[in-house]
Amino acid sequence: MIDPHQTALDSGWNYIGDINPEYGGVWLKFDPAYPYVLDFVETVDMSNAGCEGIVIIQKGTVPIDCCSRSTLKSALECSGTMMRDLSALDREKRRVRVAYDLLFYGFRDYDHGPETLQTDAMQPLEINGTVAERYQTRGDLTGYINAKWLD
Repeated sequence: MIDPHQTALDSGWNYIGDINPEYGGVWLKFDPAYPYVLDFVETVDMSNAGCEGIVIIQKGTVPIDCCSRSTLKSALECSGTMMRDLSALDREKRRVRVAYDLLFYGFRDYDHGPETLQTDAMQPLEINGTVAERYQTRGDLTGYINAKWLD
C-alpha cells in the first residue's frame, strides 16, 4: 500500500486523512504565486450513505483571506481549534490548519470533478442512485490520485 502522507510530501502537498484514502482524506497545497489560495483534492467515502465502496474525488480551491475574523473563529472552533492555538504553529502549519478548517466550514470552490469510483469489486457500479464511472483497485487509490489529480 502506498502511504498517502509520504507521497503527498514528496510532491509538495500536505495530506490529512485516513491512511486508506478510500475512507476519506484531503490533499492541500499552496501555490507561492497565490499565497492566499489553497488547492485541494478530497476523497469522500460514500459508504456511510449506503453506497458501499464508492468514493467521490473532487478538486478545487479554498480562499483563506476572504472571510471575517469572526467567521474564521467559527470555522476553527468547529474542529476544536481556538484562535490562540494558531500562534503555536509555524507559518506553513498555520496556513494548512486555517485552510483545512475553512474547507470543511464550506469555503471552497470546485474546479474539477466529481469523479466517482467503485473501490470494492464485490459491489455494483450503481448503488442507491449513485453511479460510479469505473472500478478502481482498492489500495491503489493513492497512486491513482497522485498520477491524475496532484499536479
